[in-house]
Amino acid sequence: MNNVLLLALMICTSSLAFSQKKKVEIEGDTIKVDGAPYALIIRKAISMPVYVVQSLDGTPLMNWQYLDFTDVRSDRRVTYFQVTFYTDKQQCEINPGMATFKAVAKCIVENDLIKNGTIDQEAENNFVLINGKKFSEQQRSSGGL
Repeated sequence: MNNVLLLALMICTSSLAFSQKKKVEIEGDTIKVDGAPYALIIRKAISMPVYVVQSLDGTPLMNWQYLDFTDVRSDRRVTYFQVTFYTDKQQCEINPGMATFKAVAKCIVENDLIKNGTIDQEAENNFVLINGKKFSEQQRSSGGL
């Protein structure tokens, strides 16, 4: 009997965890979450990606600029996104993972940065606090190029 209850509890818990995962898709320039339009993402540069994220009405919300430098201590190339929020000019830097529309969109959705077509200020503050500017600090300390 206990095994049956434990199994039922595990199934309920796992299905609840899966149901909370949001499905992020890109259709043209539109980010969709669970099939509903969420925001626009526009690629502004070809060689080094620059993505401008806009509300559905075209208001610019944030800029994701792909940057790199050579760490002279390890002689390796370091890549990152510098994220700038337009409303208050806050910035942070994140590991790019895959520098694609979808990866950027997933990061925005997973961090709940946009709510009701605008930047959620608390989510932005947390995102900036957690990510900081570790790559530009690394570049300065290493004498990177």
